Amino acid sequence: MSHNFNSIKTSTIPDETKANLPEYKTALFSNDAVYDKNGKQLTEPTRILLDAYNEQGKSVLTQETIDNWLQWSENPAAVIAVMMHPDNVINYTKNELKAERLDVNSIWYVEEDG
Repeated sequence: MSHNFNSIKTSTIPDETKANLPEYKTALFSNDAVYDKNGKQLTEPTRILLDAYNEQGKSVLTQETIDNWLQWSENPAAVIAVMMHPDNVINYTKNELKAERLDVNSIWYVEEDG
């Protein structure tokens, strides 16, 4: 099995997590946020990319990580159910994500240097 990733809608992540979890701020986000002419961010990116499964097919998203992300939520089980609902998650294999990052029309596009 190939390593794969989950692209999760940022709108499903609680505001408390976004504000208080240091790891959230350093995560990999889609490139579709809107900025004003001065570079001030006006909208948040629509998706965040998280590890899902390693090459052995073992989940990388541990219960400890989920608990940490949702520690401010009154009902973490309900929040994770929404976050991980098939309408809110896109799963990418390593090769699929690589192709997305090369596609200029993709929210995961990364312009190569040089």
